[in-house]
Amino acid sequence: MALYGEMIERSFLLGMEYMAGAPGTEDHIFQIDDCQVQVLIRDDQSNPETTATIARELIDVEKIDILVGTVSSGATATLQGIALENDKILIVAPAAANEITGANFNDHTFRVSRTNYHDAVNQCEFMVTQYKKFVQIAPTMPLAGAAPRPSATPAPSSAVSSSPTTSWRRLTRRLHPLHGADPQLGRRRLDRHLGRSRVHLHDAGRQDLGVMDKMAMAPPSSTTR
Repeated sequence: MALYGEMIERSFLLGMEYMAGAPGTEDHIFQIDDCQVQVLIRDDQSNPETTATIARELIDVEKIDILVGTVSSGATATLQGIALENDKILIVAPAAANEITGANFNDHTFRVSRTNYHDAVNQCEFMVTQYKKFVQIAPTMPLAGAAPRPSATPAPSSAVSSSPTTSWRRLTRRLHPLHGADPQLGRRRLDRHLGRSRVHLHDAGRQDLGVMDKMAMAPPSSTTR
């Protein structure tokens, strides 16, 4: 998640510089026409409790006008509620959970990043040209992976199933009827990888378990390398 934190910080400051036509000060103050804008940067460590504490401090103490963030979809759900309660605009980026502007949407939330649905649609457009059977795998994460489901049906002839899991051992047993993988494949260095992020889930399957020796493995939607 730290990677995405760096990305959103750099990109937002570059956007402010573009709007102002000049770099900001060391305190991230930008002059946009007759309006002086200061950007306050905080690290919530993708922890919803920390997110709540920081958000309330920014609203009550710093008297901010707009909230931007955050990286974790679970923490963003917390931020949505606080923004609504305090009548503040929330610009969501880069959290990708569909629910942010779906089931949890409110009129104070504005999304400027893609969703997991968009990722799935783009992947499916390619994958159906190469494969017919698909299994969606997701780590146990708030919103983004706790209840994974196919975000898009690739084609009427394609078989799509969803496999929420916290254990590669159980997962490989589910996959066995589909591709003949050895259920023992999932017994090495497993559980510590799962539930952390899609990056770790992907790396566990690709590097440690040799999944790609058995079948094709699409990169997870939120992995950037």
